[in-house]
Amino acid sequence: MAELQKLKRYEIAGAILNFALACILHLVYDWSGKQFYTALFSSVDESVTEHIKIFAVPYIFWAFIEIFCIDISFKQLATAKITGLYVLAISIPLLFYTYTGILGKNYLFADIMCGVLAIIAAYSISYRLAVRCPFLKKYFGFAVLMFALYVIFTVYSTMIALGRAVEQIKI
Repeated sequence: MAELQKLKRYEIAGAILNFALACILHLVYDWSGKQFYTALFSSVDESVTEHIKIFAVPYIFWAFIEIFCIDISFKQLATAKITGLYVLAISIPLLFYTYTGILGKNYLFADIMCGVLAIIAAYSISYRLAVRCPFLKKYFGFAVLMFALYVIFTVYSTMIALGRAVEQIKI
């Protein structure tokens, strides 16, 4: 029971840290003078995919900390965290495109709230899965495959965005 309370505290701290780091990662690429290596973990433009990345990078970082610091089945917690990552990645465009479709334009405050709601959803679901779904560890192999695909597609979309930025500079 103590580990479950510890997990809950880590999830709350992770959600707060995730939001703070996402705000910082939004600016790192520009702060670095547009260095290529920073594009792998920070936002290179204002696209929705780049916003997913700046929320996902701190989430993944914190997930590794949780996996090593909390004494719950590795496969159980890792699978729950990967599922939370997908909830995060799906929630951001879902919320953004829903509200901009209804209102016809985007607003900074609403954009920020999309990020906050996505973080809350991701951490809530990963916590509930880690605590209440013992069968989840059976899907560990699938979750690892999905995580690998997530990383590949994230890097690939960053390369495309960088390519577009380079083409615009040449014109």
